[in-house]
Amino acid sequence: MAFANTVLQFYHNLKIISMNDLIDKIITAHGGMDRWQSFNHVSIHLKVEGHIWKIKGKVGVFSNGVFDGDLHHQRTSYRSSISPFQQSRFEPGRLLLESEEHPQPQLFLEPRKSFLGQPLETQWQDFQPHYFGNYAWWTYFTSPFNFKLPGYQLKELDPWQQDGETWSRLEVTFPDYVETHNKVQVFYFDKDYLLKRHDYAPDILGSILSSQYVWDYKDFDGIKMPITRKIYLRNEDGTYNPEPVMVSLDIIDVAFTQG
Repeated sequence: MAFANTVLQFYHNLKIISMNDLIDKIITAHGGMDRWQSFNHVSIHLKVEGHIWKIKGKVGVFSNGVFDGDLHHQRTSYRSSISPFQQSRFEPGRLLLESEEHPQPQLFLEPRKSFLGQPLETQWQDFQPHYFGNYAWWTYFTSPFNFKLPGYQLKELDPWQQDGETWSRLEVTFPDYVETHNKVQVFYFDKDYLLKRHDYAPDILGSILSSQYVWDYKDFDGIKMPITRKIYLRNEDGTYNPEPVMVSLDIIDVAFTQG
């Protein structure tokens, strides 16, 4: 029995070493942890469209604007560049929204609770897309570096075959202090260890299976980031439906700063 336990521990340790090696290669491919930690803030000019905004009665809400985020803590904001003007500030459990209709900031505490029991076709109130966008973009734009923050649990899954390529897969369990789509998500990386795909099932959208695909990597201040993202409905077998595009996200410009 002692020998069997020793063997099991040996293989367990090998898996940990393999996973840590994978994570290190992924982070290096995206710019490296030293470069990432030299910055504290990111500002991103983005355009967001897609079928989900039609379903929710919010077409055009994010068609042109700027997202700002703290890289090491989940604190974000968004300001539109078009009319009707809207600006939001988010941190877990709290959202401030200012708009042309309500120039005095409106405070929403525990905004996630407002989505409880809503079917997918429920149209959103003005503050709800801002909650969704702020937490989602922070997840997207800080990955994979945020995996090194306290409380993240990582597990390497079996490789995935797609488009004639073999992609590494990393299962990520998010800590309770981060608000995100759902607790456990899966990230896919190509042979160069760059992100290719991201699977999740947003709690606030009825846990619909979703896959985000990313393309067109560019270097911004030493950090590699895809400037094109499209999100599709995912099938149980891991394939996706090319239509409709639930969300399309195009990055116009990115600036990392220390302040």
